[in-house]
Amino acid sequence: MLQSIVAHVATACGLETEDESFDEELLSYINGALGAISQQGCGKPEMQVADRKTEWPSILTPEELATPIAGMVPEYLVVQTRILFDPPPQGTQRFMEEHLNELLWRIGIQEGLLEKSKEEEEIQNGQV
Repeated sequence: MLQSIVAHVATACGLETEDESFDEELLSYINGALGAISQQGCGKPEMQVADRKTEWPSILTPEELATPIAGMVPEYLVVQTRILFDPPPQGTQRFMEEHLNELLWRIGIQEGLLEKSKEEEEIQNGQV
């Protein structure tokens, strides 16, 4: 996986890695998708992709990077951006939207597990 979020999404959308001509459009879609992910409790509070220099560790917490979230978030951003950037045929789009709903649900579940793990660790360390 490319470290640059924009380069990763651009490549997944069929663009050349070096082609920056669609970056503004991609950034809009990427940041919109991050809003949905953020509502699931995922990511750093200030997460936003500003340009090609923004990398995955700048939007996800170290704990999230060590869980399946590290794979689900890039997948969610790619699929959401692909639907908006270059809409597929209706049947394919319906499948992709169902997949997005499942991914978002799974991200929320994984965030809940992370939170539970943190709470248990605090209890064990007498921090509660």
